[in-house]
Amino acid sequence: MRTTIGVHIFQMVSILFIARNVPCHPYDHSKTCNVTVDRGQVLQLYGLNGAGKTTVLKSLAGYVISQDLIISQHSTCLIRSDSQLLHGLTVKEQLAYYEQLSGRRSHLASDWLKDIITKDTSALSLGQARRLYLAQLYFSKADVWLLDEPLIGLDALAQERFMHI
Repeated sequence: MRTTIGVHIFQMVSILFIARNVPCHPYDHSKTCNVTVDRGQVLQLYGLNGAGKTTVLKSLAGYVISQDLIISQHSTCLIRSDSQLLHGLTVKEQLAYYEQLSGRRSHLASDWLKDIITKDTSALSLGQARRLYLAQLYFSKADVWLLDEPLIGLDALAQERFMHI
């Protein structure tokens, strides 16, 4: 069975990020793709389970090494679908941790999470935890955000809010 990865592209501006010979499989680098992302553009990978979407994202972030991979030098922020939280902290403390790491403050992140700000991270539902993972974007200095299945677990209101980050 042949697996393919499709791409949806929204809103073109000026070229920001180029990658060539991106592996679509973590061990078999015979299947590759090329990626060009323009400034302000949202690029969505889609395909069947196992088609290689996550491998492409990991490759673009530098986690899968291939001697043929060529990536333009831009900072990336990868938020995976299986990201981990620091358990034993409240949401507010986790946000403070992001602030310390980035050297940036974000009232928008606190506002998006105000309904759960005092909850312990280990007590969050899937959707609440996902919102907290995605709140990292408010602190990111990266030129390119790589998001692996960002809408998993988010309700309709959280999805709408996410689209405006």
